[in-house]
Amino acid sequence: MRSQGAFFADTAHGGGIVFYDASQVNVTGANFLLTKNAVGDYSYNLTANQSGVVVCGFADIKRLIETAALAQRNAPFQEKFGTAALTPGWPAGAAGMPPYTGSTQLTPATGDTPKGIQILDCTVIYLVTGAAATTNAFTLSRTTFVNNVALATAAVATTGTLATATQANPYVTKITVNTPVFETTDNTDLVAEVNVATTASGAYRFYGIAWHFNLNFD
Repeated sequence: MRSQGAFFADTAHGGGIVFYDASQVNVTGANFLLTKNAVGDYSYNLTANQSGVVVCGFADIKRLIETAALAQRNAPFQEKFGTAALTPGWPAGAAGMPPYTGSTQLTPATGDTPKGIQILDCTVIYLVTGAAATTNAFTLSRTTFVNNVALATAAVATTGTLATATQANPYVTKITVNTPVFETTDNTDLVAEVNVATTASGAYRFYGIAWHFNLNFD
């Protein structure tokens, strides 16, 4: 179907996931070493009495708010029904499958649906062996860049912690974002960090991180 107008999806698509393995993240400090443990088994490794930070950013692709979109949506409805009482005009999207009944179909939209990517959680994959780690802390933050203005960095509230106890096989730990929002602010960076420190007889492997998200680019 061809149209000179724009299509707007009120409901985001779910089930999005991006997985970054050890070869795709960055680390700080000289201790973390990208290691081949076996075929298909790569990780950033720490040995005894070492520390470092794993850094992984996301939401590289955003969809900024279209300020004119609502006005564009108003016009067809206003022309068809011809009443200012229905301003802003275009009916809001109805949830579920058709057929729809009732006047709720004509409820006018009062604002545009947020677009872009909405982070739901981060799943961190790691292994602690030998002895418990002294530190294994996860943080998620959002930094906004404005010309000639000091960086504005805000913590993103999450629920969940990374384990420090030893385990024979890797942990797969989900950290949930408390209040997921769509990333629609220009020139922002969303960064996950894992701060790790081992003891005199401990070791640590960082395998990767998965970002689960909703997306709405329509």
